[in-house]
Parts: sequence; structure tokens; C-alpha cells
Amino acid sequence: IYLSVDMDVLDPALKTGIGTREPSVITAAEMFRGVRRVESAANPVARDAIEVSLPWDRPGAITAQAAHRIVFEGISTWAWRQTDEPDR
Repeated sequence: IYLSVDMDVLDPALKTGIGTREPSVITAAEMFRGVRRVESAANPVARDAIEVSLPWDRPGAITAQAAHRIVFEGISTWAWRQTDEPDR
């Protein structure tokens, strides 16, 4: 499984670096929990976060930071599973 998260689904306050700012209902915390749940259940072999435009991502690169955290949550959940289940 390849886990790809489109940043367009996040709350508009967290996506200044997105070309299409549509209203949505998913907060960053809900997205982090969702990524951890998918990682725990499906064990993806790769992951990414798409739809981040750095030139538009102002102030403070909050879209890039959210994308970074999404990928980090996936990798850390994967690493936790590896230590929890050494036979994998």
C-alpha cells in the first residue's frame, strides 16, 4: 500500500500553500490520527503528502509544516510497529 495524503483536505487555516482553498472539515489533529490509524492497520511501504506550493505558503510555511508532520506521523508509527513486532 502507498499512502498519499492530499493537503487539500485540511482546514483552510492550515493550507496557505495550496492553490485551491476549499472549505473542509478535517483538522490537522484529525489527519494525524487518521494517518496513524492507516499506518497501524495497513502497514504501507511508502508515504507522501502532496499539493504543497512553497511560494504560496506564507506566513511561516504552515502547509509545509503540516505536510512534514503527516509524513513524520506515518514514519514514526511504522517505526513503533517495527519495535513492537520484531518478526515483521
